[in-house]
Amino acid sequence: MNIYILEDELYHQTRLQGILGDISKQLGEPMMIKVVTGKPDELLENITTFGRDQIYFLDIELKGQEKRGLEVAQKIREKDEQATIIFVTTHSEFAAITYRYKVAALDFVDKEKETVDFTKDILANVSFVLERNRTMDSEDVFEIKTQTRHIRVPFQDIYFIETSETAHKLTLWTDRQRIEFYESMKVIEKMEPRFFRAHKAFLINPNKVKEIDRQENVVYFSNGMDCMISRRKIKSLEEQIKKKK
Repeated sequence: MNIYILEDELYHQTRLQGILGDISKQLGEPMMIKVVTGKPDELLENITTFGRDQIYFLDIELKGQEKRGLEVAQKIREKDEQATIIFVTTHSEFAAITYRYKVAALDFVDKEKETVDFTKDILANVSFVLERNRTMDSEDVFEIKTQTRHIRVPFQDIYFIETSETAHKLTLWTDRQRIEFYESMKVIEKMEPRFFRAHKAFLINPNKVKEIDRQENVVYFSNGMDCMISRRKIKSLEEQIKKKK
């Protein structure tokens, strides 16, 4: 479990770190605190892992900016739709407006509670995330680890992977995510044979294909996105899709 803390008061930073350390020992679950900062940009720049094993504890008001934490949560959600976001704040009244930011926060914890009650709230949230992850671990996920990234995405959510303009860099596309990472297409092909090599620049999920344009050599996906396909690969893709129906 990777923990990120955005809190601009040293006392609350220290208290939360201590409580999470105690919870880690109590539950026997390793937790790595990746970032503790009061600076939003520092937090966002240091996000290198993605998926259900990420928990973000965010204050809402930072340096007098009432909704800065909500804005940070929005940027986190753009990067990672599976991460858990928990607001640790005195501004629980903002709970009603978070839907506007589309951040899907798990909870709002009042950081001014007595330590015993505050700890109970944090423990309940961490326990919920761990249990949810155990339940979902049997899910069919595409997982890749590089020197700087650990990515886990349900295979059914992936539309395609394409090469980037940056050498040895790939981009993975889902409905709500665009994830960039360093790896080669050949490695991904060997790792996950369910991808179809439609073009030298594209590995696609055949389950997401809605239409193949034979004249333009274009594959259209169910969400409206598209990519190129080599003419010689069209028949093979059509046959693969037909078998799955």
